[in-house]
Amino acid sequence: MKLKINKEYLDMVPPQTQEEYEELKKNIVENGQHVPICYNEEGEILDGHHRFKICNELGIIPKIEEKPRVFESKLYEKLFVIDMNLQRRQLIPYVRGILALKAKPIIEAIAKAKIDTARHRLASQNSDEPFGLRTDEEVGKRARLSRDTIRNIELIEKNGSKNQKMLLSQGKIQINPVASEIKKKIKLAKYEAKKGKQALTDLEIMEGVGWSIRPYDVWNFRLDERFGWKYPGNIPAEIVANTLYFFTKQGDLIIDPMAGGGVVGDVCKRMERKCKMFDINPIRKDIQKIDLAQGFPDMQADLVFWDPPYFKKFQQEYGPNSISSLSKTEYLRVFSRAAREIKADKVALLMSDYDDEYNGHPENNIFIDEYIELFKKHNWRVLRIIQCPLSTEQIAAPLIINYKENKKLGRISRNLIIFSKVKLK
Repeated sequence: MKLKINKEYLDMVPPQTQEEYEELKKNIVENGQHVPICYNEEGEILDGHHRFKICNELGIIPKIEEKPRVFESKLYEKLFVIDMNLQRRQLIPYVRGILALKAKPIIEAIAKAKIDTARHRLASQNSDEPFGLRTDEEVGKRARLSRDTIRNIELIEKNGSKNQKMLLSQGKIQINPVASEIKKKIKLAKYEAKKGKQALTDLEIMEGVGWSIRPYDVWNFRLDERFGWKYPGNIPAEIVANTLYFFTKQGDLIIDPMAGGGVVGDVCKRMERKCKMFDINPIRKDIQKIDLAQGFPDMQADLVFWDPPYFKKFQQEYGPNSISSLSKTEYLRVFSRAAREIKADKVALLMSDYDDEYNGHPENNIFIDEYIELFKKHNWRVLRIIQCPLSTEQIAAPLIINYKENKKLGRISRNLIIFSKVKLK
């Protein structure tokens, strides 16, 4: 039997990496071709395309099955090609999902033919039995993935970037988080289209953008890459959005004195608030340069959203001009001066305890209560303290092992302190 290549079937075969191909070639050279190539009645290869290619390169007559494979129809033959690759190859989930999705139109065609036949049969019996297709479940079974994961892969294939698909194919990023980001972008695009036609309430805006409203005092959110430029210490956009929702109104002016990647400004724009952003090292044109150690911006605002460095944390990332490089006394003096100079109705201070040196020099630690006392001295009162914990995903496994071995507690706690200015008589 002279074997032939069916391009349609060849395209169903996920390409091997050069390393995989060379390993298979080496194995065939040393041990021979153990698994025979299977084919159909026309001599078209159904399974064994890589083995066939290697044998041709080596000048070896390929070992083939004794008889051709025969199927009920071409649809079943195509399913066989896909299934053999899913069973034989060690593929990462994303690549398995893509391959299994090639079976979806085939499964749908087979199912439709069966349903049409059954409907015709039952019609003659006057039966009203319902019919439905569950192709995503069938595809998922083939790929050993859930129905939702298959749907996410399908979404990524349609709307994902080339870089996302490449990283997923290499197993460097996960399927579901990528799909979640894509869904948010799609939702945001729909919101933008709707926004241009009518005024929206805060609730409509947050629902449209895909932000959840948390009407309680624990806000555990993840980063939203749609808002702000990449920057060390970026905060979740939903923390800002919920702060604006509960403590400001549309049209209010918000000041961000340490803007970093500009998350606050981007969220304010979505939430129909005005925003003035400042930073010692501006990375965007809409961020003005200012050194808070020399004074706070002299302007009236409705709210100041302040996410400063947590003392020495990220000191190297923020550079020598950051207040992270200051001594504890100088660092706290910046907050004291700001508390005296801020002209706003409210301040939202996002802050974490700093206790990195509690084993050596506990006098260098700074805790939340110290910031609160500084503000109280300048006629600010605490309205709410909201817990905004850091994601445990930021703590690498080796670091967790180190914490355990050295009996050290990692820190994921973080608090959003809402201050209100006391009106003096």
